[in-house]
Amino acid sequence: MRAFGLPEHARTGNKASSGKGQTAQAGVSWRSRLIAASAVVSILAALTLNTTLAIHQTHEQARALSQQRAVASVKHQLDALQDDLLDEHEQLYTVIGTRPFFRRPDYIYPLPALLDYATAAQQTCGSEARCVELLDQLKGMIEQLGRLSNQLAMRALLKPGSVTISAPMLGELDARFFQTMQKIGEIRMAEDAHLATSVNKSTRDAQLVSNLLLASGLAAGVLLLAFIRRNARITRSLRAALHTADTNREKELAAQAELFRSMQMLEQVLDNIPVGVAWKDPSHRYAGGNEIYARDAGLPSRRELIGLTDAQLRWGDDPAAVRAEDARIMAGEFVKKRVERSATAVDGSKVWIAETKLPIVDPSGNGMGVLTAYENITAMRESQLALRLQGRALDASIGGIVIAEAKGGVHPITYANRAFEKLTGLRFTDIAGTDFATLFIGQNSAGNWDEVRAALQSDIDANLTLQCEREDGARFWSNMLIAPVRNTRGLLTHHVVSMSDVTAVVRYQAELKHQAEYDALTGLPNRKQLDTRLDAALEQAAQRGESVAVVFLDLDHFKEVNDSLGHRVGDALLTQIARRLERVVGDDRTVARYGGDEFMVIAAGGGARDLVPLLEGLLAVMAEPVRVAGHELFIEASIGISIYPGDGTDADILIRNADAAMYLAKQNGRNQYQFYRPELSETATSRLRMSTRLRRAFKSGLLRVLYQPQFDMQSGAMIGAEALLRWSDPELGEVSPAIFIPVAEETGLIRAIGEWVLREACHEGARWNAAPGRGIGVSVNVSPLQLEHSDLVEQVGAALRESGLAPGLLELEVTESALMRNPEHASRTLVRLREMGVRIAIDDFGTGYSSLSYLKRFRVDRLKIDREFVKEIGVDTETEAITLAVIAVAKALNFELLAEGVETSRHRDFLVENGCTQAQGFLYSRAIPADAIAGMLRALATSNDDDAAVVLTPA
Repeated sequence: MRAFGLPEHARTGNKASSGKGQTAQAGVSWRSRLIAASAVVSILAALTLNTTLAIHQTHEQARALSQQRAVASVKHQLDALQDDLLDEHEQLYTVIGTRPFFRRPDYIYPLPALLDYATAAQQTCGSEARCVELLDQLKGMIEQLGRLSNQLAMRALLKPGSVTISAPMLGELDARFFQTMQKIGEIRMAEDAHLATSVNKSTRDAQLVSNLLLASGLAAGVLLLAFIRRNARITRSLRAALHTADTNREKELAAQAELFRSMQMLEQVLDNIPVGVAWKDPSHRYAGGNEIYARDAGLPSRRELIGLTDAQLRWGDDPAAVRAEDARIMAGEFVKKRVERSATAVDGSKVWIAETKLPIVDPSGNGMGVLTAYENITAMRESQLALRLQGRALDASIGGIVIAEAKGGVHPITYANRAFEKLTGLRFTDIAGTDFATLFIGQNSAGNWDEVRAALQSDIDANLTLQCEREDGARFWSNMLIAPVRNTRGLLTHHVVSMSDVTAVVRYQAELKHQAEYDALTGLPNRKQLDTRLDAALEQAAQRGESVAVVFLDLDHFKEVNDSLGHRVGDALLTQIARRLERVVGDDRTVARYGGDEFMVIAAGGGARDLVPLLEGLLAVMAEPVRVAGHELFIEASIGISIYPGDGTDADILIRNADAAMYLAKQNGRNQYQFYRPELSETATSRLRMSTRLRRAFKSGLLRVLYQPQFDMQSGAMIGAEALLRWSDPELGEVSPAIFIPVAEETGLIRAIGEWVLREACHEGARWNAAPGRGIGVSVNVSPLQLEHSDLVEQVGAALRESGLAPGLLELEVTESALMRNPEHASRTLVRLREMGVRIAIDDFGTGYSSLSYLKRFRVDRLKIDREFVKEIGVDTETEAITLAVIAVAKALNFELLAEGVETSRHRDFLVENGCTQAQGFLYSRAIPADAIAGMLRALATSNDDDAAVVLTPA
């Protein structure tokens, strides 16, 4: 130690000083390592958080994009389904009423194709249970449409002409169709609402992640800069130590070791952060950087970066522009510069980066270089674009969408799209922050809006249809789909409300309901609505101990109006009758169209005596003439009444008993009312049984035609025969025509029976007159229904052509009452018949109108004196006087005259003496079969070959 020339105490002191220095140095080294380790941990933590958030954001954006594609796919499938469904429904209406439709075995919607659309949409829904459930409901409705259309086609196939535009089954098919279309709209609105929820959540997450990424990126940058500056200070300290003569070798080695460890840590940090980092020296050459920066620059490693300039790198930045910007940063123009910009990657693709640049300065503040850090934000920018597109999709949606916040019992509006503004006339800027629960509260009943409040306060979906009011005061019906939105903790935060204008659907449903309950022609309640009201009236009457009257009104001879003047005139007549009935019945009672020409009145309270003014009023208003399409019509009505509870305790019994009373009114002469009596039920049952037997007898050939000969009483010659219908029933025996003819007229069967009798009589008449010189006429009775039917003339012409009978040998007998039921039509028909050469006779003359004016108007050929007058000859002088008057009328008008029911020689002598020479009756012959007439003619012809007429001497 002496060789160094130092005193002992100096050496001792120096040693002591050295020991203290080593201790201090060790303390400093320990603290530096602790600070460095803490910094590295902080940087790694920030980088880890940054990476995690970036990955989470990427996943969230991918999920949002996937959900957007799924919703678009679902709506695409629904669009295709809706188009096909509309086409098929339109095609269904096109083929209604056409022959090709009736020839098809079935006509169903293309279920496989429609169901495939719904199934494809369901598969796209994924795990969204509400979407799957709604599509299951839609598939069920499509299958119902298919079954209904198949039933409709089968009905048209089995019964052509039964399916028209107004068919109830087609109305039901329409209702199902519009419900299906409404369900499609509901699914679309549900998907829009779900997408809106996803967009809001994705937007909030994106904002949160962006803020966290910025914060973590800045934190990492600050710590990185602190590291670089700290290493600079260490380097300066090392240099100072190297130039300091009293620094020993141990201190130098410790500093070098500390610098090496710091550099290792820095390299590890730089190579593991998801950010490109590099720094340049004042000559704008790279002094260092991490692996990400080198890789993006097209270099194999970060070491290759050192010493290069921006002009030597392969990416697409402009080197001159970068150099100019770096110079301004080193000059101190910017403390920090951050920008989001597009860049061109090495492979030529466009990317977005968030770039931050900081100046590197020495302790004196002089620029030493530039630190550059950037992050690839292409995925984030694409996600933001996707979110903007989703928001634009909501704005462009045809359904109104509102988002309301759930905030302590109130629901302020935070979003409304353009469709909502167009739908309601309300601007979002005017209603933002308004409680949605009060937006339309003044326009709905409290009960309806309570449902909206309950939906807003619940955690379940709600589907409501309410009437709302636009800004201009116009009212419309809106379908609201209210869906709750929850945060990640499951707490209710918002509600998405999807609204659509369903005014047309509501009106159509109301129209369908009206059509289902009211008669389309008259506007009166129909049978279905009548049953509903009658049941309600009976229930109320039972509770109050009151009575209810059922008044059954049937128009007399309405069918003849339809047959003679056409259905348009008949429909117009029914409409006028309906208005008259409404006027008489009033608002406190119900008048309904029961069907055809039948009407029914429900009158609550009071007994039979209290109903008399109403019944008299109905008869009076029906007696007034009705002018329709230039025709003056006289319509009468038969009315039957039953009263609850005496005549029945349920609707069916009361209606049946009122119907029985109405038939009694018809039998008693029509144009009157009758109250129900218990014995009428048996009468109605007998009438129904008789109608059934008569129809079966006609089909089975049990009816037969007999002929009663007609004679000239002076010469005894047979001049003709009247066809008379007879019925011999195996169980009932011989049934009187007075019993079964009215039944045939009531049921309408008389038309078919009458045509058959006409053909039979013409064939027999032609057979009788086959021998030359014979002129035996045949008389056929024509019922009022036949006379008023438009095809009577054609039936007569066909019967004459088929049989070969000369028209002049056919005589049609009509009654006075039949002529006067529709005089205009009867006159036209008789004129056409007489033009054909057919003779016309008035049967039972003197029992009806007996008007000389109508005799002149109708221009008939013969009058027949009724048997009721003939049988009183020699008994009642007044009746004889009537008979003489009829004979005088016939002579005055130059009509032939024939007396019916001549049974005695006294009858014959009186008639002949007073100028009536033609007769038929038991005095000459009963009604006999056609073959007997032929035999009689042959026998008489043999005994009198020279006579032109057949002569028969009375027995």
